[in-house]
Amino acid sequence: STGWCVSKKDATDEQLQSSIDWACGQGIDCGAIQPGGACFEPNNVASHAAFAMNMYYQKSPKRPTDCDFSQTATITSQNPSMFSLKPQQSHECLFKYLLHLAM
Repeated sequence: STGWCVSKKDATDEQLQSSIDWACGQGIDCGAIQPGGACFEPNNVASHAAFAMNMYYQKSPKRPTDCDFSQTATITSQNPSMFSLKPQQSHECLFKYLLHLAM
């Protein structure tokens, strides 16, 4: 199925950080969310988690279980670059980057 993997609004920063650590340990390139990386800003756990979760999901077979992250994430059919989960959160960097990879 197509779609995007996004963090759930009620996920805590601790849960999201754990998901980042796990996803980045699975062989995806998390350099973009490291200091100085193209997607480091906005520098918050939610944005970095959105990047890591979706990067893992896009490179996976895209089963529902590939976007679970201990029930802190969900699949959406709506392009997250069109909306923001939290007012300060920008997914623009993330999805420009992913669309570039997909082409």
